[in-house]
Amino acid sequence: MREPYLFEKIETALSAVGRLFRVSRPGRGKCGSDARVSNDVVEEWIDGVCAALRGENTSDRLEIHYVCLLGKKRDGRREIADFYDARAPDDREERPTFEELLNRLAGGRAVFTLYHFPTVDHEPVPGEVKEKVRKLLEELLARGHTVLVGCSSGKGRTMEVLRSCRWAL
Repeated sequence: MREPYLFEKIETALSAVGRLFRVSRPGRGKCGSDARVSNDVVEEWIDGVCAALRGENTSDRLEIHYVCLLGKKRDGRREIADFYDARAPDDREERPTFEELLNRLAGGRAVFTLYHFPTVDHEPVPGEVKEKVRKLLEELLARGHTVLVGCSSGKGRTMEVLRSCRWAL
């Protein structure tokens, strides 16, 4: 299975300015939905994202804004800290944040800016979270940025958020 498992361009009313993609989390393709993900697999995900974006005629330096919906599994496991060598911004641990890990592993091929909106896998996304994400996406796309939005599979929570942005689908 390749990484990323899902990477799809979303056409929007703002597509003439910025570009929006839905994406699965690193490791979803190689490791499935429930296994710890090695840094090598995260690097494969970064390679796959960079290759797909370069196919979109981007400049050599990729600046990627990643709206991350990873939070917790229903059983309480943390979708970042319990699956990666990283932590979410609000975790109190001596590990790099997910953004720091992505940037270290990207090695200059890309610069990730991560916006974390923790949600629960297989649970509805709260309305206030959808509204905050919608406003952020509008702002980033209007500024001409390349934006990834994703949960674990890039399907459930991601599509729920995108459907709430009537301009996105």
